[in-house]
Amino acid sequence: MRPFLSRLIFTIRESITDWWLAIESVALKWITKKLPRELPDPADCKHEWNVEEAIVGEVSLGLMCWKCMTSGKIMNPTEQEWADAYHAPSKPYAWTDSSRVVVGPQMSA
Repeated sequence: MRPFLSRLIFTIRESITDWWLAIESVALKWITKKLPRELPDPADCKHEWNVEEAIVGEVSLGLMCWKCMTSGKIMNPTEQEWADAYHAPSKPYAWTDSSRVVVGPQMSA
């Protein structure tokens, strides 16, 4: 590759990186202003669970409480629950059966 072209490509990559870092910095400042200052204690939270992902390696569903940001799982979901979770990363949806949600050390069992 010619030195001029090589330098041009490097400069473009550098500019894009600087541009992205500037956007990221502004976005983080905005997000931190909009987020609540303190999240509720997970032990006291009346969780509102949302399915966030289908965990393929474990065949489980990944959940998150949007109030306190606690993670949970549904172990051994039904075929219909598994199929419903396919689009969960882009379209999270509410999970209403909190009796089946596993939280804490039991999540790795």
